[in-house]
Amino acid sequence: MKFKGIKYPFFGLKHKPYQVKYDLNKIYVQKIPYGHFETVDDKSIPGDYFARLATLEHRLKFDYTCKDLQELIYAGCKWGLDCEANVFDLSRAMTVPTYCKKISKVNENLVWIRNVSYPFKIPTQEVLELTEEIFGTLVKVEDEWYLKEFSYEPAKMTFMRI
Repeated sequence: MKFKGIKYPFFGLKHKPYQVKYDLNKIYVQKIPYGHFETVDDKSIPGDYFARLATLEHRLKFDYTCKDLQELIYAGCKWGLDCEANVFDLSRAMTVPTYCKKISKVNENLVWIRNVSYPFKIPTQEVLELTEEIFGTLVKVEDEWYLKEFSYEPAKMTFMRI
């Protein structure tokens, strides 16, 4: 499975880097061809990955920090490291079942989808203004449903590549 073994938080990039280099203590990435290499981790610095990341002076700036699988799916990261500095290439798509229904209720950043008994938490500090005319598309990953996207029309697909 694509997401199997990830320990959260997950530090992710929107796009897979062009090149990844490893040496005895460090991990570097080159985001684009002919770009410079940026440090992702330096294991010679004491502490866990988050502590090392906080002390690196010239390090890679991640696009996302995801605290769970729901946030990771919603963000659509293609590459990154988990809290134990394990590298995950999420760029290869996997096909998963989908379920698309109208929104039935919104309370702060919690969204209920019609015929689903529990809410989905949206990673935002903003007040959500979603009406019942908006549809939510859920994807099934590792036998659990996760919110992937919103639309004004119902998705006609029964499977989606994520």
